[in-house]
Amino acid sequence: MPTLFGYGLLTLDSLFTLQHLPRPDQKTQALAQYESPGGPVPAALAFCARSGLNCRLAAEIGLDSHGDLLLQLLQKHHIDTAFIHRTELRPTDRALILSEESSGRRNVIQGPPPIGKALFPRIEDFCRDMSPGDFLLLDARSEDLSLPLAQTARERNVTVMLDPGSRPLDLCKWENVTDILIASKDFILRNYGEIDLFTAVSTLGSGRIRHVCITLGAGGSLFFDGNAPQFIPARKMNTIDSNGAGDIFHGACLYSLMKGRSFADSLHFATDAAAYSTLFHGVFHNNINAEAVLQHFSGS
Repeated sequence: MPTLFGYGLLTLDSLFTLQHLPRPDQKTQALAQYESPGGPVPAALAFCARSGLNCRLAAEIGLDSHGDLLLQLLQKHHIDTAFIHRTELRPTDRALILSEESSGRRNVIQGPPPIGKALFPRIEDFCRDMSPGDFLLLDARSEDLSLPLAQTARERNVTVMLDPGSRPLDLCKWENVTDILIASKDFILRNYGEIDLFTAVSTLGSGRIRHVCITLGAGGSLFFDGNAPQFIPARKMNTIDSNGAGDIFHGACLYSLMKGRSFADSLHFATDAAAYSTLFHGVFHNNINAEAVLQHFSGS
């Protein structure tokens, strides 16, 4: 069975479900509260691990009680944590997420950025068991580590997927080591200005990156099929919580690709999985997996 490797931000999220997001100077009673692992790569790997794939995560967390809890939660979701580096030099990254039950909207408050560069076990050690057929998911943070990691993976004929979030990023550095780019609309607009999205996906998809998709949130997604841009509409759902739906989109696409399906078919499955995830609070808190997604949409 192929393995999905991942490297990226790992946080401990404190999630509060509210009837309505608070206004300034307003006190609000939470409907529910829980703690969960956070970060785009860990959330995507969790979906795949719960769906039966081998998943190995590399990240950096503090040598503190929050880090202890993170490891317990990740292992509960069947993620291999042997390459999660723990350090006394910085605390575990944290985030506060406020989710409005009536609309599914949310506010996310990240903790302060870490001081100093991220540390990492030897790249050669993390990549030692990589082989053709495996996949690597990166969020492009800590480029001094993630770029050589992608290069090493490509040398081993591992398929590399890049999830750049919405941050500024020089794709020229990445195009030679990236097979699949799934980027948000916000990423495109931030890096390329007010460009037509059909033009953007066609231009990026005609370059060195083999598969390109632009996600539009509740608006669906665009991808380039080698000849022309294609649009996939989003599912209409009674959304409870949209936080993490994009991460599930990446994870579900990877799951489908690792099962041998085409990029187009994998994006359609990812669309269903992302929509399904919005019916629940938190992508870790509820054990969303491929089987549940398939069963939910089997009659549609």
